Amino acid sequence: MIPKVQLAPDYAVSQLIVGGWQLQNRGDDAIEDLLQLSRLGITAYETSDTYSDGQSLLGRFLSKARQSLPSENFSGIQIHTRYTAPVTGSAPSKATIVASVDRSLRELNLPRLDLLQLQWWNLNVPGFEETLSLIGDLRKAGKIHHIGTTNFGIQLLGRAIATNVPVITNQVQYSILDQRADNQLSSYAERYGINLLTYGALAGGFLARKWISTHDPVDHRMNSTQF
Repeated sequence: MIPKVQLAPDYAVSQLIVGGWQLQNRGDDAIEDLLQLSRLGITAYETSDTYSDGQSLLGRFLSKARQSLPSENFSGIQIHTRYTAPVTGSAPSKATIVASVDRSLRELNLPRLDLLQLQWWNLNVPGFEETLSLIGDLRKAGKIHHIGTTNFGIQLLGRAIATNVPVITNQVQYSILDQRADNQLSSYAERYGINLLTYGALAGGFLARKWISTHDPVDHRMNSTQF
């Protein structure tokens, strides 16, 4: 079985989390893969409100899991998704944020989100503190269990901490090729009890066994700054 990691006193997840980026547009064949991963002991599955069919795919996975998995496997499944702020323009409105969270609940077919991660790409877009505070209110209302962040550096994480909204995770890219999170961010997060969830550990598959002693891959991902 996959070991678990305690993110909060009442919240532990499998040490491996299944990311949803590569699952986009795969259809129902992806659901069979997810079911098998659940049988192997993975409990946590991550998606985003910006992935084309990411949330609805996990919603269908949950429906199938309810029917086909042992109860102990199904009851342990945890879903992480995001609220992604606009990248330009004015601050997101309360109605927009609430509608996004409600859409996530509806597409995932869940009464409550296990972890909602705030993603804020552009620091010039206003309304950050107000948005995080509203997400905190939605947590108090029972729509969200825990709150996290995605790709926050020290500056933005500090602003989040200053709101006193309980943030338990910060999702960042990390691999042997990209160790930026070790440069002060990890110790800063640890100081405030925030766990780092990492993605890209295999650099999009570049660090997989299949590339040993082969020609350089030809792939658009090779243009990424992580390489």
